[in-house]
Amino acid sequence: MTAIPSLDVVDTDPLADARIRPLLERYCSLAGAEMLDLGPDLHELTLPPAERTHFRGRDSLRLAFSLDALALDPEAEIAVLGSPFLSQLIEAIRARAGRLSLGLIPPPVAADSQGAPTAPGPDVPVRDGTAQRGTARLAAHPIGRLVARVVLRAGAAVEEAVLESDVFDLSTGTRIGDELAGMFLDLEARRVRPAQPGAIRDAQLMPSRQPDELLQLLLGNLRDKSAERVTAQHAAAEGELATELERLDRYFASMIADKSDEEEARTITALHERRRTEEVRRHQVTAVVHPLQLVEATVLMQRIEWELQSARGRRARFVAQQPLVGAAAWTVHARGAAAHRRRSSCAGTSTAPATCARGGAPYAPRTSARTTASRSAA
Repeated sequence: MTAIPSLDVVDTDPLADARIRPLLERYCSLAGAEMLDLGPDLHELTLPPAERTHFRGRDSLRLAFSLDALALDPEAEIAVLGSPFLSQLIEAIRARAGRLSLGLIPPPVAADSQGAPTAPGPDVPVRDGTAQRGTARLAAHPIGRLVARVVLRAGAAVEEAVLESDVFDLSTGTRIGDELAGMFLDLEARRVRPAQPGAIRDAQLMPSRQPDELLQLLLGNLRDKSAERVTAQHAAAEGELATELERLDRYFASMIADKSDEEEARTITALHERRRTEEVRRHQVTAVVHPLQLVEATVLMQRIEWELQSARGRRARFVAQQPLVGAAAWTVHARGAAAHRRRSSCAGTSTAPATCARGGAPYAPRTSARTTASRSAA
C-alpha cells in the first residue's frame, strides 16, 4: 500500500457539507466503525462485517473532506452531497435506526425526595369567563429535531443538502427557546453528560405526538428553512424555461412555415403544445425529503393547566410550562377547543397571556406565545 505523504495545511478548501462529518461520526459510534485520521480532512473508515453490505462489501475506504485531502490521495472517495458514499451512508443509517435518544438534560440540582425545585406560575387574566387553576407539577417533555436529506430539482438542475430542523417540544409541537436548544446541542455534541433516568422520580412522562403529526410539524419547519433556496431555484428555473420555450417556438414556427397542408400544420401545432407543456412541467421546482434521523432528548418542565369556561358554558384547556434549566420564560398554549383556530382582538399584558371570550367561547392563541417574565421574575 502506498504511504500517504504528510503535508501541513493551514486552510483547506472544504468539499463536504458541514453536517456530513457529525452524521458520519454518529454513525461510527452506533455501528462500531472506526474513523482514522490520515491527514488534514483525510480519513480511513474501517467497517465491521455487519456494515460492509451497505458499502459494496468493502471492509475499509478512504474519505476526503476537502480538495487538499483529495490531492493527497486521488483514489479517496469524496464525502460530498450527491456522492455515492453519502447515499451508502444514508442507507446504513436507515438500516440501523431512525431515532437517536440523547437522554435527560441535567436538571439544575440533584434530585431528592422533594424532586426538582419549582417556580410560581404566571398570572393569567381572564375576561368574560372563569379559569380554574390546576396544581403545578413536574413533567418530563421529549424535545428533538429532524435531520433530513433534501433534494431540489428543476429542469436539469439538482441541488442536494442535509438539513436539520429547529428543536421542538415533541409533546406540544412548539419550538423551544434558543437557550434550551443550546443545551440540547451540548448534549448531542457530548459536551455535557446526560442525567440519570431516575434523577426525578416524580415527573410525569409526557408522550410525543403521533408520528404522522410529528413528521408534518418537523417537515413544515424544514420547508420554511428551505424557502430561500427554493425561491432561488425557482427564479433560475423560470429563466431557463423562458429560454427553452423561445427555442421551441422558433423551431416549430419554422416547421409550420414550410407546410402548406392544413392537416400537417395541425399535427405540428399539437406537438408544439405538448412539448411546451412538458417543458413547463419539467422546470417546476420539486422537493424530495428523505428523513434520516430523529434526534431527541428529555427535559424537565414545570407545568400548570387551567380549565377555562366562558359565560355561555364552553370549555377549553390552557397550559403554561417552563423548563427547569436555564432562564427560559413561560410558554403558553391552548388545547382542546375548535375556538382556538379563531382570531380575536383579545390582547394580553406584557407579562402574561390574555384569555377572553369571543362569541361565547373561550379564546387563547393557538400557537405558542412567549411571555417576557423569566423564572427569576415569576
